[in-house]
Amino acid sequence: MANEVPWPSGQDGEVLGRRLAVEFARAVVQAEKQLGRTLDRRELARRVSISTSSLYAYLNGTTLPGAGVFDALLA
Repeated sequence: MANEVPWPSGQDGEVLGRRLAVEFARAVVQAEKQLGRTLDRRELARRVSISTSSLYAYLNGTTLPGAGVFDALLA
């Protein structure tokens, strides 16, 4: 999929990917606290034109989003 990139090879790439997923999940939780409500994951995925399953893969750290998607999610 064009919105995803492969994990960098080697242990360092895996560690980096997991750290990225943790920080992304933390950013989502922080946004929820600021809004005072839970973000609708389907709506978030729709707004950045990705599937809900891709969003959950990014949050779980099983897939690394491409730079454009990652920027859109953080915005």
